[in-house]
Amino acid sequence: MSPLVNLANFDQYVEDNIKRISELYREIEEVQYRFNDLYGQLLAKWQEQVESTATRLLSADLPRSLQELLAQYEQQEREALQQRISQLERDIADKRAQGEKALRDAQQEIARLRELNPILNEREEMLKVRSLSETEAIAKAEADLKASGLLSRLLAKRELKERLGTLRQDHAQTLAELNTVQQEWVQKKKEVEARQTGLRAAWESASVEVSQFQAEADYLSSKLEELARKRGAQKVLTEMTEVAEASGEWRDALTEIVKMNRQLKEYRDGLTNVAEALGVLTGLRNGMERFAQSVAKLYEEQTRFNLKPLKVDLPKGVVEFHNTWAEFRSKVKDEKYLGTHPLEFSRHAQYYAKERLTEPAIQDMFEKMGQALNAAAAAWK
Repeated sequence: MSPLVNLANFDQYVEDNIKRISELYREIEEVQYRFNDLYGQLLAKWQEQVESTATRLLSADLPRSLQELLAQYEQQEREALQQRISQLERDIADKRAQGEKALRDAQQEIARLRELNPILNEREEMLKVRSLSETEAIAKAEADLKASGLLSRLLAKRELKERLGTLRQDHAQTLAELNTVQQEWVQKKKEVEARQTGLRAAWESASVEVSQFQAEADYLSSKLEELARKRGAQKVLTEMTEVAEASGEWRDALTEIVKMNRQLKEYRDGLTNVAEALGVLTGLRNGMERFAQSVAKLYEEQTRFNLKPLKVDLPKGVVEFHNTWAEFRSKVKDEKYLGTHPLEFSRHAQYYAKERLTEPAIQDMFEKMGQALNAAAAAWK
Protein backbone atom coordinates (compact mmCIF):
# COMPACT_ATOMS: atom_id res chain seq x y z
CA MET A 1 0.00 0.00 0.00
CA SER A 2 1.34 3.44 -0.94
CA PRO A 3 2.03 5.81 1.99
CA LEU A 4 -0.13 8.91 2.37
CA VAL A 5 1.84 12.07 3.13
CA ASN A 6 0.60 15.59 3.62
CA LEU A 7 1.46 18.16 0.96
CA ALA A 8 4.15 19.84 3.07
CA ASN A 9 5.97 16.55 3.56
CA PHE A 10 5.61 15.71 -0.12
CA ASP A 11 7.12 19.10 -0.96
CA GLN A 12 10.02 18.34 1.39
CA TYR A 13 10.37 14.85 -0.10
CA VAL A 14 10.83 16.30 -3.58
CA GLU A 15 13.34 18.87 -2.33
CA ASP A 16 15.28 16.20 -0.41
CA ASN A 17 15.61 14.09 -3.52
CA ILE A 18 16.81 17.06 -5.53
CA LYS A 19 19.48 17.47 -2.87
CA ARG A 20 20.39 13.75 -3.03
CA ILE A 21 20.69 13.92 -6.83
CA SER A 22 22.99 16.95 -6.48
CA GLU A 23 25.12 15.15 -3.89
CA LEU A 24 25.45 12.12 -6.17
CA TYR A 25 26.33 14.45 -9.04
CA ARG A 26 29.15 15.98 -6.99
CA GLU A 27 30.51 12.55 -6.04
CA ILE A 28 30.64 11.46 -9.68
CA GLU A 29 32.15 14.82 -10.62
CA GLU A 30 34.96 14.14 -8.15
CA VAL A 31 35.54 10.80 -9.84
CA GLN A 32 35.66 12.64 -13.17
CA TYR A 33 38.34 15.03 -11.86
CA ARG A 34 40.35 12.06 -10.62
CA PHE A 35 39.99 10.22 -13.93
CA ASN A 36 41.09 13.25 -15.93
CA ASP A 37 44.15 13.75 -13.77
CA LEU A 38 45.31 10.11 -13.82
CA TYR A 39 44.40 9.65 -17.48
CA GLY A 40 46.52 12.68 -18.38
CA GLN A 41 49.50 11.31 -16.45
CA LEU A 42 49.13 7.85 -17.98
CA LEU A 43 48.70 9.27 -21.48
CA ALA A 44 51.91 11.31 -21.21
CA LYS A 45 53.83 8.23 -20.02
CA TRP A 46 52.25 6.10 -22.75
CA GLN A 47 53.13 8.57 -25.50
CA GLU A 48 56.74 8.66 -24.38
CA GLN A 49 56.90 4.86 -24.20
CA VAL A 50 55.24 4.35 -27.60
CA GLU A 51 57.53 6.87 -29.29
CA SER A 52 60.72 5.27 -27.99
CA THR A 53 59.51 1.71 -28.60
CA ALA A 54 58.31 2.53 -32.14
CA THR A 55 61.86 3.55 -33.07
CA ARG A 56 63.16 0.22 -31.83
CA LEU A 57 60.35 -1.62 -33.59
CA LEU A 58 61.47 -0.31 -36.99
CA SER A 59 64.92 -1.84 -36.60
CA ALA A 60 63.91 -5.06 -34.82
CA ASP A 61 63.89 -8.57 -36.24
CA LEU A 62 60.12 -9.07 -36.21
CA PRO A 63 57.95 -12.14 -36.68
CA ARG A 64 56.43 -12.37 -40.16
CA SER A 65 52.90 -11.60 -38.92
CA LEU A 66 54.11 -8.44 -37.20
CA GLN A 67 56.12 -7.40 -40.26
CA GLU A 68 53.01 -7.70 -42.42
CA LEU A 69 50.95 -5.73 -39.91
CA LEU A 70 53.62 -3.03 -39.77
CA ALA A 71 53.71 -2.81 -43.58
CA GLN A 72 49.91 -2.55 -43.70
CA TYR A 73 49.83 0.29 -41.18
CA GLU A 74 52.73 2.07 -42.88
CA GLN A 75 50.75 2.07 -46.11
CA GLN A 76 47.65 3.38 -44.34
CA GLU A 77 49.65 6.19 -42.76
CA ARG A 78 51.35 6.96 -46.09
CA GLU A 79 47.96 7.31 -47.77
CA ALA A 80 46.66 9.45 -44.90
CA LEU A 81 49.70 11.74 -45.19
CA GLN A 82 49.28 12.02 -48.95
CA GLN A 83 45.62 12.92 -48.48
CA ARG A 84 46.63 15.55 -45.93
CA ILE A 85 49.18 17.01 -48.35
CA SER A 86 46.55 17.12 -51.11
CA GLN A 87 44.11 18.83 -48.76
CA LEU A 88 46.77 21.35 -47.75
CA GLU A 89 47.47 22.11 -51.42
CA ARG A 90 43.77 22.78 -51.98
CA ASP A 91 43.66 24.94 -48.86
CA ILE A 92 46.72 26.89 -50.04
CA ALA A 93 45.08 27.56 -53.41
CA ASP A 94 41.82 28.64 -51.75
CA LYS A 95 43.55 30.95 -49.29
CA ARG A 96 45.72 32.48 -51.99
CA ALA A 97 42.60 33.13 -54.06
CA GLN A 98 40.94 34.75 -51.04
CA GLY A 99 43.99 36.91 -50.39
CA GLU A 100 44.25 37.96 -54.03
CA LYS A 101 40.55 38.82 -54.10
CA ALA A 102 40.91 40.94 -50.97
CA LEU A 103 43.85 42.72 -52.56
CA ARG A 104 41.93 43.33 -55.81
CA ASP A 105 38.91 44.59 -53.88
CA ALA A 106 41.13 46.96 -51.91
CA GLN A 107 42.68 48.31 -55.10
CA GLN A 108 39.24 48.75 -56.66
CA GLU A 109 38.06 50.66 -53.60
CA ILE A 110 40.99 53.05 -53.91
CA ALA A 111 40.33 53.47 -57.64
CA ARG A 112 36.66 54.25 -57.01
CA LEU A 113 37.61 56.80 -54.36
CA ARG A 114 40.02 58.46 -56.78
CA GLU A 115 37.32 58.56 -59.46
CA LEU A 116 34.88 60.07 -57.01
CA ASN A 117 37.34 62.69 -55.74
CA PRO A 118 37.52 64.87 -58.90
CA ILE A 119 33.73 64.65 -59.36
CA LEU A 120 33.05 65.84 -55.82
CA ASN A 121 35.90 68.35 -56.06
CA GLU A 122 34.40 69.83 -59.24
CA ARG A 123 30.99 70.11 -57.57
CA GLU A 124 32.59 71.72 -54.53
CA GLU A 125 34.49 74.30 -56.60
CA MET A 126 31.35 75.09 -58.61
CA LEU A 127 29.37 75.64 -55.44
CA LYS A 128 32.13 77.82 -53.97
CA VAL A 129 32.05 80.03 -57.09
CA ARG A 130 28.27 80.23 -56.88
CA SER A 131 28.47 81.06 -53.18
CA LEU A 132 30.94 83.87 -53.83
CA SER A 133 28.76 85.26 -56.60
CA GLU A 134 25.68 85.14 -54.35
CA THR A 135 27.59 86.81 -51.52
CA GLU A 136 28.59 89.66 -53.84
CA ALA A 137 25.01 89.98 -55.13
CA ILE A 138 23.67 90.16 -51.57
CA ALA A 139 26.25 92.80 -50.65
CA LYS A 140 25.35 94.85 -53.73
CA ALA A 141 21.61 94.60 -53.02
CA GLU A 142 22.18 95.71 -49.43
CA ALA A 143 24.35 98.61 -50.68
CA ASP A 144 21.72 99.63 -53.26
CA LEU A 145 19.03 99.64 -50.60
CA LYS A 146 21.15 101.74 -48.28
CA ALA A 147 22.22 104.22 -51.01
CA SER A 148 18.75 104.91 -52.38
CA GLY A 149 16.88 108.02 -51.26
CA LEU A 150 13.97 108.07 -48.81
CA LEU A 151 11.30 108.18 -51.51
CA SER A 152 13.06 105.48 -53.53
CA ARG A 153 13.33 103.34 -50.46
CA LEU A 154 9.65 103.70 -49.77
CA LEU A 155 8.65 102.93 -53.35
CA ALA A 156 11.19 100.10 -53.84
CA LYS A 157 11.00 98.69 -50.32
CA ARG A 158 8.91 95.64 -51.19
CA GLU A 159 10.80 94.82 -54.38
CA LEU A 160 14.27 95.22 -52.79
CA LYS A 161 13.31 93.20 -49.72
CA GLU A 162 11.92 90.39 -51.87
CA ARG A 163 15.03 90.40 -54.04
CA LEU A 164 17.32 90.42 -50.99
CA GLY A 165 15.34 87.59 -49.39
CA THR A 166 15.55 85.53 -52.58
CA LEU A 167 19.29 86.08 -52.78
CA ARG A 168 19.80 85.10 -49.15
CA GLN A 169 17.58 82.01 -49.58
CA ASP A 170 19.51 80.94 -52.68
CA HIS A 171 22.77 81.48 -50.85
CA ALA A 172 21.60 79.38 -47.91
CA GLN A 173 20.69 76.59 -50.34
CA THR A 174 24.11 76.82 -51.96
CA LEU A 175 25.85 76.62 -48.58
CA ALA A 176 23.73 73.59 -47.67
CA GLU A 177 24.67 71.89 -50.94
CA LEU A 178 28.32 72.74 -50.36
CA ASN A 179 28.18 71.24 -46.86
CA THR A 180 26.48 68.11 -48.26
CA VAL A 181 29.24 67.65 -50.84
CA GLN A 182 31.94 68.09 -48.21
CA GLN A 183 30.22 65.68 -45.82
CA GLU A 184 29.72 63.16 -48.63
CA TRP A 185 33.44 63.19 -49.30
CA VAL A 186 34.26 62.73 -45.61
CA GLN A 187 31.73 59.88 -45.33
CA LYS A 188 32.92 58.14 -48.50
CA LYS A 189 36.50 58.40 -47.31
CA LYS A 190 35.59 56.89 -43.92
CA GLU A 191 33.69 54.04 -45.58
CA VAL A 192 36.57 53.24 -47.90
CA GLU A 193 39.08 53.40 -45.04
CA ALA A 194 36.89 51.01 -43.00
CA ARG A 195 36.60 48.59 -45.92
CA GLN A 196 40.32 48.91 -46.55
CA THR A 197 41.01 47.91 -42.96
CA GLY A 198 38.78 44.84 -43.29
CA LEU A 199 40.25 43.85 -46.65
CA ARG A 200 43.78 44.35 -45.38
CA ALA A 201 43.00 42.12 -42.37
CA ALA A 202 41.51 39.47 -44.68
CA TRP A 203 44.59 39.57 -46.91
CA GLU A 204 46.95 39.33 -43.94
CA SER A 205 44.96 36.44 -42.43
CA ALA A 206 44.95 34.57 -45.75
CA SER A 207 48.69 35.18 -46.15
CA VAL A 208 49.43 33.83 -42.67
CA GLU A 209 47.33 30.72 -43.30
CA VAL A 210 49.00 30.15 -46.66
CA SER A 211 52.38 30.29 -44.92
CA GLN A 212 51.24 27.85 -42.23
CA PHE A 213 49.69 25.43 -44.72
CA GLN A 214 52.72 25.65 -47.00
CA ALA A 215 55.11 24.96 -44.13
CA GLU A 216 53.12 21.89 -43.09
CA ALA A 217 52.83 20.64 -46.67
CA ASP A 218 56.57 21.09 -47.24
CA TYR A 219 57.39 19.27 -44.01
CA LEU A 220 55.05 16.34 -44.72
CA SER A 221 56.30 16.04 -48.29
CA SER A 222 59.95 16.01 -47.26
CA LYS A 223 59.35 13.55 -44.40
CA LEU A 224 56.65 11.40 -46.02
CA GLU A 225 58.37 8.01 -45.84
CA GLU A 226 59.94 8.63 -42.46
CA LEU A 227 56.63 9.73 -40.95
CA ALA A 228 54.70 6.88 -42.58
CA ARG A 229 57.07 4.31 -41.06
CA LYS A 230 57.13 5.99 -37.66
CA ARG A 231 53.37 6.45 -37.46
CA GLY A 232 52.78 2.95 -38.77
CA ALA A 233 54.97 1.55 -35.99
CA GLN A 234 53.18 3.70 -33.42
CA LYS A 235 49.81 2.44 -34.66
CA VAL A 236 50.98 -1.16 -34.30
CA LEU A 237 51.87 -0.44 -30.69
CA THR A 238 48.71 1.60 -30.07
CA GLU A 239 46.44 -1.24 -31.15
CA MET A 240 48.48 -4.05 -29.64
CA THR A 241 46.37 -6.12 -27.22
CA GLU A 242 48.79 -8.95 -26.59
CA VAL A 243 52.55 -9.32 -26.62
CA ALA A 244 53.98 -10.60 -29.89
CA GLU A 245 56.82 -13.11 -29.98
CA ALA A 246 59.66 -11.41 -28.15
CA SER A 247 62.09 -11.91 -25.31
CA GLY A 248 64.14 -9.97 -22.78
CA GLU A 249 63.90 -6.18 -22.62
CA TRP A 250 61.99 -6.12 -25.90
CA ARG A 251 59.26 -8.29 -24.44
CA ASP A 252 59.18 -6.20 -21.26
CA ALA A 253 58.67 -3.01 -23.30
CA LEU A 254 55.84 -4.53 -25.32
CA THR A 255 54.24 -5.93 -22.19
CA GLU A 256 54.25 -2.49 -20.59
CA ILE A 257 52.65 -0.90 -23.66
CA VAL A 258 49.93 -3.56 -23.83
CA LYS A 259 49.23 -2.93 -20.16
CA MET A 260 48.97 0.84 -20.71
CA ASN A 261 46.77 0.33 -23.78
CA ARG A 262 44.33 -1.58 -21.61
CA GLN A 263 44.48 1.02 -18.84
CA LEU A 264 43.91 3.88 -21.27
CA LYS A 265 40.86 2.13 -22.70
CA GLU A 266 39.50 1.60 -19.20
CA TYR A 267 39.94 5.30 -18.45
CA ARG A 268 38.34 6.35 -21.74
CA ASP A 269 35.39 4.07 -21.01
CA GLY A 270 35.26 5.42 -17.46
CA LEU A 271 35.22 9.02 -18.67
CA THR A 272 32.47 8.17 -21.15
CA ASN A 273 30.39 6.58 -18.40
CA VAL A 274 31.05 9.55 -16.11
CA ALA A 275 29.83 11.98 -18.77
CA GLU A 276 26.72 9.90 -19.46
CA ALA A 277 25.88 9.60 -15.75
CA LEU A 278 26.32 13.34 -15.21
CA GLY A 279 24.11 14.03 -18.21
CA VAL A 280 21.33 11.80 -16.89
CA LEU A 281 21.57 13.37 -13.43
CA THR A 282 21.46 16.87 -14.87
CA GLY A 283 18.28 16.06 -16.77
CA LEU A 284 16.73 14.44 -13.72
CA ARG A 285 17.61 17.33 -11.45
CA ASN A 286 16.17 19.85 -13.90
CA GLY A 287 12.97 17.81 -14.18
CA MET A 288 12.67 17.48 -10.41
CA GLU A 289 13.21 21.21 -9.94
CA ARG A 290 10.39 21.97 -12.38
CA PHE A 291 8.15 19.48 -10.57
CA ALA A 292 9.11 21.05 -7.23
CA GLN A 293 7.81 24.40 -8.51
CA SER A 294 4.39 22.83 -9.16
CA VAL A 295 4.30 21.30 -5.66
CA ALA A 296 5.43 24.55 -4.05
CA LYS A 297 2.75 26.51 -5.94
CA LEU A 298 0.04 24.12 -4.77
CA TYR A 299 1.29 24.29 -1.18
CA GLU A 300 1.36 28.10 -1.34
CA GLU A 301 -2.30 28.14 -2.42
CA GLN A 302 -3.22 25.78 0.40
CA THR A 303 -1.48 28.01 2.95
CA ARG A 304 -2.64 31.37 1.56
CA PHE A 305 -6.32 30.47 1.26
CA ASN A 306 -6.39 28.18 4.30
CA LEU A 307 -7.65 25.30 2.15
CA LYS A 308 -8.20 21.74 3.24
CA PRO A 309 -4.77 20.10 3.74
CA LEU A 310 -4.03 17.77 0.88
CA LYS A 311 -2.80 14.19 1.22
CA VAL A 312 -0.59 12.74 -1.50
CA ASP A 313 -0.64 9.02 -2.15
CA LEU A 314 3.09 8.48 -2.72
CA PRO A 315 3.48 5.52 -5.10
CA LYS A 316 5.76 2.71 -3.99
CA GLY A 317 7.51 2.72 -7.37
CA VAL A 318 8.46 6.38 -6.89
CA VAL A 319 9.95 5.64 -3.47
CA GLU A 320 11.94 2.74 -4.88
CA PHE A 321 13.17 4.88 -7.76
CA HIS A 322 14.43 7.64 -5.47
CA ASN A 323 16.15 5.11 -3.21
CA THR A 324 18.65 4.89 -6.06
CA TRP A 325 20.48 8.08 -5.05
CA ALA A 326 21.81 6.90 -1.70
CA GLU A 327 22.59 3.46 -3.09
CA PHE A 328 24.43 4.78 -6.15
CA ARG A 329 26.30 7.32 -4.04
CA SER A 330 27.60 4.62 -1.71
CA LYS A 331 29.21 2.94 -4.72
CA VAL A 332 31.08 6.01 -5.99
CA LYS A 333 31.94 8.05 -2.88
CA ASP A 334 35.57 6.82 -2.68
CA GLU A 335 36.96 8.78 -5.63
CA LYS A 336 40.58 8.00 -4.70
CA TYR A 337 39.98 4.26 -4.96
CA LEU A 338 37.84 4.51 -8.09
CA GLY A 339 40.39 6.84 -9.64
CA THR A 340 42.73 3.87 -9.95
CA HIS A 341 39.92 1.41 -10.75
CA PRO A 342 38.00 2.94 -13.68
CA LEU A 343 36.67 -0.46 -14.72
CA GLU A 344 34.86 -0.81 -11.41
CA PHE A 345 33.24 2.60 -11.77
CA SER A 346 32.13 1.69 -15.28
CA ARG A 347 30.46 -1.47 -13.99
CA HIS A 348 28.51 0.51 -11.37
CA ALA A 349 27.58 3.28 -13.82
CA GLN A 350 26.44 0.86 -16.51
CA TYR A 351 24.33 -1.11 -14.04
CA TYR A 352 22.40 1.97 -12.90
CA ALA A 353 22.15 3.33 -16.45
CA LYS A 354 20.74 0.06 -17.80
CA GLU A 355 18.72 -1.17 -14.82
CA ARG A 356 17.62 1.77 -12.66
CA LEU A 357 17.91 5.03 -14.59
CA THR A 358 16.55 4.06 -17.97
CA GLU A 359 14.46 6.54 -19.95
CA PRO A 360 11.23 4.52 -19.40
CA ALA A 361 11.93 4.32 -15.65
CA ILE A 362 12.53 8.06 -15.41
CA GLN A 363 9.41 8.84 -17.43
CA ASP A 364 7.34 6.46 -15.30
CA MET A 365 8.58 8.13 -12.10
CA PHE A 366 7.60 11.61 -13.26
CA GLU A 367 4.21 10.40 -14.54
CA LYS A 368 3.40 8.69 -11.25
CA MET A 369 4.40 11.72 -9.17
CA GLY A 370 2.33 13.98 -11.43
CA GLN A 371 -0.69 11.69 -11.22
CA ALA A 372 -0.37 11.51 -7.43
CA LEU A 373 -0.23 15.30 -7.16
CA ASN A 374 -3.21 15.77 -9.49
CA ALA A 375 -5.23 13.19 -7.58
CA ALA A 376 -4.51 14.98 -4.31
CA ALA A 377 -5.48 18.39 -5.75
CA ALA A 378 -8.81 16.94 -6.92
CA ALA A 379 -9.96 17.03 -3.27
CA TRP A 380 -10.46 20.80 -3.60
CA LYS A 381 -12.96 20.46 -6.40
